[in-house]
Amino acid sequence: MKIFVFEYITGGGLSDQLLPKCLVNEGEIMLKALISDLSQIPHIELYITRDSRLPAHYFRKFTNVQLIKVTQASDIRSIFVDLCHQCDAVWPVAPESDSILMNFSKMVDGSGAQLLNSETEAVKLTGNKLLTYQQLSCHRIPVVMTHKLFDFQWTKSGTYVIKPNDGVACENCFLVNGQEQLEHAVAFLNEPGDYIIQPFIRGRAISLSCLFKNSHGWLICVNEQKISIVSQKISLDACKVNIALPNTDKLTDIIDRIAQAIPGLWGYVGIDLVDTGNDFVLIEINPRLTTSYAGIGRALEINVAENVLKLISGEPDLKLVGDAFSVSVQVK
Repeated sequence: MKIFVFEYITGGGLSDQLLPKCLVNEGEIMLKALISDLSQIPHIELYITRDSRLPAHYFRKFTNVQLIKVTQASDIRSIFVDLCHQCDAVWPVAPESDSILMNFSKMVDGSGAQLLNSETEAVKLTGNKLLTYQQLSCHRIPVVMTHKLFDFQWTKSGTYVIKPNDGVACENCFLVNGQEQLEHAVAFLNEPGDYIIQPFIRGRAISLSCLFKNSHGWLICVNEQKISIVSQKISLDACKVNIALPNTDKLTDIIDRIAQAIPGLWGYVGIDLVDTGNDFVLIEINPRLTTSYAGIGRALEINVAENVLKLISGEPDLKLVGDAFSVSVQVK
């Protein structure tokens, strides 16, 4: 089986721009973990595009990996389409912002290759935080209230988060407390009309690593997110993969309801929530690989990539083969 793994940041998606160090770091973490997992599966040939400015020696140790260099002069979309036609399956890892993941998913659909990710319409929905809130609310899933920034009227005291409607992780997320701080933050936004505002939910920031297929969902593990707030800006510093929680039955119920609400979710999906102590409030859904993926193999001795491939014709097998423990994945 030939699989094209396309990590957008490190794979040439920004070949004509400066490479942001933080995004490269996160991309490398996920890509290395994914290639390592896929390389353990027999009869797999892997193809990776690689930004020519980045070192490639890590991937050269895998005998079943072919690297395609992408330079500033390259047409990444043409390269992507050509590789889609050459391979049996394509695994895109890209941000939802600016419809990037959705557009590359569409290109896979048009090639006839197996898309190892959520369906295009599910990516479109979950990439829009306002639409996600509306969809999940209709299915009575506990989700943080979300408004367009320009529709929001400050009527009472409280702390709020403003973020891009299609942003990823903590990208351009700001904490504001009061009308004055809100106006100050908005003054520095490039496209404030593309932002949403949500109440800041106090509690423990967690994420779920899951698998989805045909309106069914499976919980792999629960992770704790280490968040920092500096000068009103929110950032993700690290993830503690596979933490123990006493009430995971509530989480599996939420996953089941999400699977029903968004039936096009497929493969690996990350879900961000806040544990308030009494309940869970959903913040967003990431229809793609997340940074937590990099710790799952070590924490649970589960090959998640192998289980994603099993979804093509059946169901995953998430049985532990050894002892489970927590693993930290440093983002910064």
